[in-house]
Amino acid sequence: MIKKGFVLALAIILTSCTAPTNVIQENNQVVNSQNNLSKVEAVNNPVSKPEQNGILSIKDNKMTLTIAPSKSGFKTKIFNPSEVATVKVEIKNTAGTVTGIGTATYNPATGTTLSASLNNMAFNQLYIATMIPLDSSSTEITGAEVKNAFILTAGSQTVPLNYRTTPTAKILEQIIASDPNNIALAKSINIATLQSFVDGITGVMGSFPNFTYTVHPTTVNTNKIATDLISNSGDFGALINTSDYKTNNSSSVKVTIAGLVSTDKVTIAVSDPSSQTTQTVGTGLTTFNNISVGSWKTSIVQEATNGTTYTLSQSSPINSPTTANAANDLGTVTLTPATPTITSVTNTSDTTITSADPNATITIKGTNFHKVQVGNTVKFGTTTATINSVNATGTEITATVPSGISGTNNITVGVGTAVSTAYTFNINVLPIFVDASAASGGTGTSWATAYNDLQTALANATSGKQIWLKKGTYKTTTTADRSISFQMKDGVTVYGGFAGNENNSSQRDFTTNVTILSGDIGTFNLKTDNAYHVVNAVTGSVLDGVTISDGYATGTGVDNQGGGIYINGQSPTLRNLIIKNNSSSAGGAGILSNNSSPEITNVVFDSNNGGDGGGLLASNSGSLTLNNLVFVDNSGSNGAGLANSGSTVNITNSVFINNRSTIEGGGIYQESGTTNILNCTFYNNGSGSPGTLDLYVEIGSASIKNTILWNTTTSDPSIHNAAGSTLSLENSNFNNSIAGAGPIYPNVGTISNVGSINVDPNFVPGIIDFDGPNNKYFDSDDGLNLTSNTPTSVKDGGTNDGAPGTDITGAARTLNSISMGAYEK
Repeated sequence: MIKKGFVLALAIILTSCTAPTNVIQENNQVVNSQNNLSKVEAVNNPVSKPEQNGILSIKDNKMTLTIAPSKSGFKTKIFNPSEVATVKVEIKNTAGTVTGIGTATYNPATGTTLSASLNNMAFNQLYIATMIPLDSSSTEITGAEVKNAFILTAGSQTVPLNYRTTPTAKILEQIIASDPNNIALAKSINIATLQSFVDGITGVMGSFPNFTYTVHPTTVNTNKIATDLISNSGDFGALINTSDYKTNNSSSVKVTIAGLVSTDKVTIAVSDPSSQTTQTVGTGLTTFNNISVGSWKTSIVQEATNGTTYTLSQSSPINSPTTANAANDLGTVTLTPATPTITSVTNTSDTTITSADPNATITIKGTNFHKVQVGNTVKFGTTTATINSVNATGTEITATVPSGISGTNNITVGVGTAVSTAYTFNINVLPIFVDASAASGGTGTSWATAYNDLQTALANATSGKQIWLKKGTYKTTTTADRSISFQMKDGVTVYGGFAGNENNSSQRDFTTNVTILSGDIGTFNLKTDNAYHVVNAVTGSVLDGVTISDGYATGTGVDNQGGGIYINGQSPTLRNLIIKNNSSSAGGAGILSNNSSPEITNVVFDSNNGGDGGGLLASNSGSLTLNNLVFVDNSGSNGAGLANSGSTVNITNSVFINNRSTIEGGGIYQESGTTNILNCTFYNNGSGSPGTLDLYVEIGSASIKNTILWNTTTSDPSIHNAAGSTLSLENSNFNNSIAGAGPIYPNVGTISNVGSINVDPNFVPGIIDFDGPNNKYFDSDDGLNLTSNTPTSVKDGGTNDGAPGTDITGAARTLNSISMGAYEK
């Protein structure tokens, strides 16, 4: 906002111990000086101008100036106290010779004291004292000079200098300046009488220092009075038409304001002391009328109406002499808004996402935004966005991403001519639309012109593209070719779960709008002719929000694994999926991850069957990051839920329910490699009898932390640790013994166990509804949530070390009392 102009009054007071008759003295009594002036013009609108409050003392050929701090020292509307850098005082005799001069730095906080010697001053002689405030460049500040005339007397004396006394001194100066022969005339004029005459013109009233005037002293026509006094030999009686002695107020001042934004207005002033004229204006030409002839200043004196911060293109105030009966043009004052700054840009629907779709809403935070919506401009490169809102403090804007743009964009916020530094933000590429129920011949550029086949969309997708799938079923092929799968592409994201009217991926609901990628080709519901793999995932690809079903990997070579998703030497991202009813003959019926490092999040493996790893098989080297997974009702030979054969598997916040293997490891089987299990829940998994219910470690190492392994259907061991393997248990809860405690599967491996317990977690008795009443995992109604009956040793028994910040539902974990299992209390 524009800084308001300070209201100042500059005053110099000459002080002495005695007061000669021929010196105008100020005191605290009311003044109403209309002496002998019966024809003074009455004015009904007095002008109030606080006088100055400084002191100039003269004694023993030395003068001392004291100016109080700015609160009382400079209080005038004529100039801004911040302009005052130094103050100069000078005294001249009738010959114009300077007999005393001094300059001192002005300090608005503490005031100023100035001392200087006086030279060649004679008693009973006429002198003119002047105080002149100077700016930082030692230039006189227009309109701030004050004067008084005095006769020097012996001893100490004070002489007031203020606006009231200034015309009197100027009249005497002008009499002397007109002709050296008039010096005697000037000396003969009684200063007190002359001051009374001037007071009659100005209509001064009130008490020092708060005089009011009907006509301000700075507008008295001193030159006219001096001329008339010379013509009449100093006879005041001849000077009866006081209206002649008021300056013609018929001039005007024009100024053009440019650069204001929107509806912003500012208050500007022409600091004519006789009329502190202000106008609140917007962009364009403004004219001030009835400005006194002289040299005044134009300045911005009040902030913009909307609080916008502006700076001036040139210094203000602007000095400008005015001419009577003329329109004086000060030119254009250009205002520049403060430069906006962007501190963050986020996707409004999800502030954790650092990108947005076309037509999505983004939130821009920063500073110096215009507080009125139309005062801002948001651009993505050169494309202007629609602004939806701006908050009251000008620190937050919401805007709609323009259609037709994508990729990395430089976002800027503009306020008038001020534009922020660009902020880089990624806009997702315009999606390819797919609707299984659409007519053939679509172009994929909108829902109305959608492709009806995912394979066509994949064929036309390039890196950076998104494919949006409307709810429905999409089969790998319409032919009987079992080798055809949905071949993902690097840089391509496939989203399911759309209703078919969205313009933002955040609007989809993949739980309600079920989108199925199916391998059920050929005869409906006949598995043996189904596709070997439904999806072939690759590095850089993303699959999100679909159900993968009915893959049947019973071929030879690579076609006997990975019925649902086949991953070979790749690192895709898989999230928000249901992988169900897939089969294989050699393993990984749901997913095969061979020598791969996928990230898999929020995925349900349901009723997949075949070989090792009915749900998921991690084979050979690789590093799998698994978060928030559900393995339920999967079956296989070893590791019905998950099997690891040489990879590193890190699994967190996941549940294994009712998985059944025919040999070992109903939940997880590790043939080799490393498996780290953190905050997981195993419930009622099973294997061949006798066998290991939850985890079987053949070779390598495994760790179990903050995990519940609980079974209610058999007494078989929860964990088996074979010879040559290493098992670490920490703050976990299991009710069946570790194999090796009895004659079955003798244990010769290494086991460490810290803080583990055997306490019934008291899940809901007889629970069978594991996804809860809403038939959806990953929320608070899931069947394996902890209950009010869960013991504290389970609710609060986990360790902080390495624990995730949230649980399987996304709820925050409780630091220092983290719960065991996938669900926080």
